[in-house]
Amino acid sequence: MAESDGKEKIKWTTTIIISSSLKSYEVATALENRSHKVRYSDSVENGSIIFSLSGVAFLLMDAKKCFMSAEETFLAKIEKFINIHRNSFLVLSAALHGPEEWKLMFRIQQRFLGSNLRILPVHNTINAINLMCTIAKITSKPHIDSICYRMITTKAYIIEQSPVWKTLQKIKLGVLLLPLIMFRKETSLVAQWLGNRLPMQGTRVQSLVQEDPTCHGATNPVRHNY
Repeated sequence: MAESDGKEKIKWTTTIIISSSLKSYEVATALENRSHKVRYSDSVENGSIIFSLSGVAFLLMDAKKCFMSAEETFLAKIEKFINIHRNSFLVLSAALHGPEEWKLMFRIQQRFLGSNLRILPVHNTINAINLMCTIAKITSKPHIDSICYRMITTKAYIIEQSPVWKTLQKIKLGVLLLPLIMFRKETSLVAQWLGNRLPMQGTRVQSLVQEDPTCHGATNPVRHNY
């Protein structure tokens, strides 16, 4: 019983904005069953799921429907989506990712090469939910801070164990170069951390201004800083 209570205490929940077009789909029901705070909206892109506190957004698309529709139609939908959300993921579902599905992903990657779009191939609803929740969790506080700290610590450990550093110590240059090496290392790691962290700060939800209580009186598209 105590072990069960412990698991309940560390259970992760968050706020999710889901397109009303997905209201009757299994993915929406499954997210609600995980005790997340779910809001449905008619003003976001059809098929989109937004984890507002994590600053990430997902666009759900079925590979079969892509094959049945004109290529420019779903590419235009993807382009509109990534223009709104800074940290965007395309969740492309198919029971089997065969040659045709991989060709489809390759065409999408070619079209949006250099953009902020990342593609997640999934097989079913559970697979999609697990991926989305994992990404949203690790990009939310306090998890993102913990991960950044562990990465910085690991990098520092690798540098300290470098054979170059050991060689400098052997030839008595370590003491003289230590302050400079440590300063450059810390400056580089802090700069890298800021560079990785700042893009994850928000996702712009152009059409949720009136629904978001934090945007009082806002009339123009805003970038939310969650």
